[in-house]
Amino acid sequence: MKKFLTIVIAFIVLAGSIFVVGYQIALRATLVTVVVRNNSSFIIGAARVEHEQGTAAAANIKRNHTAAIRFYSKGQNTCKISAMFDNNRTIYSKARQIKPGDKIKGFVTDSAIVMNQ
Repeated sequence: MKKFLTIVIAFIVLAGSIFVVGYQIALRATLVTVVVRNNSSFIIGAARVEHEQGTAAAANIKRNHTAAIRFYSKGQNTCKISAMFDNNRTIYSKARQIKPGDKIKGFVTDSAIVMNQ
């Protein structure tokens, strides 16, 4: 009886481990990363990435610094970046197509935001 119980417990632990690893791989595949680089002469008080499932944000990005903004995407999606400077002026990027697993860079200048991959 002890041997049978040990085998059952080992099977449950193994199955649980396989499930957890598979779940983590699936989540990682749906993650989108947008790296915002502040090349402007201002501090970015708030950077927002607007996408079809919602909004993700980062705050207080100093000049010549970056912030990584991550969110989950359920398939093909569009996103755009907005940056509000410490002088309360806001600029926007154009919308861009993205898909799960993408890593996008957004370069913020004093007058524009340019996204590339």
